[in-house]
Amino acid sequence: MTFLKESILVLMIMLLATSCNSSNIAEESSIGGVKIGTPEHEVLFIVKTSPIKGEDLIMGATGEAIQEWTFPESGLSLLMASAEIGDAKSVFSITIKAPSKLKTRQGIGIGDSKSDVIKAYAGFNVVQEDEEFFAGQDVYLVGSIYDGMVFMFNEGKVSSIFRGAFAE
Repeated sequence: MTFLKESILVLMIMLLATSCNSSNIAEESSIGGVKIGTPEHEVLFIVKTSPIKGEDLIMGATGEAIQEWTFPESGLSLLMASAEIGDAKSVFSITIKAPSKLKTRQGIGIGDSKSDVIKAYAGFNVVQEDEEFFAGQDVYLVGSIYDGMVFMFNEGKVSSIFRGAFAE
């Protein structure tokens, strides 16, 4: 085998190994079938109940119109975004808490153990606690505070899951 062919083969193996071992949370994550960017009509189809809608406000950091949609019976809360107040919206962030029975795409939900979360997300880019941002909280961050999934724990069990951007 020539040096060039060997180099290409090694490079291909390295790229394949990297792609298999460090999945991108932005491409692989959903909670209960809802993903960042899901249009509002799809959210209503997936969730199958009507939300309680908060006020539609302009978010200073992004200039987008943001509205909170809560689904209390399913423990789901969504921040919905659009270019202008009143426009059709899409999912900006997702949060679940008790009594939610929803699961992440990797099968993690409220009440699961921290070890279950670590095992389920072993193949993802994981950042342990961001000490400045999550000071003193028991969290497991997959991705980053700019685009990630944050698992919060109480007594070693998942108490909430957030998917989105904690910081801009």
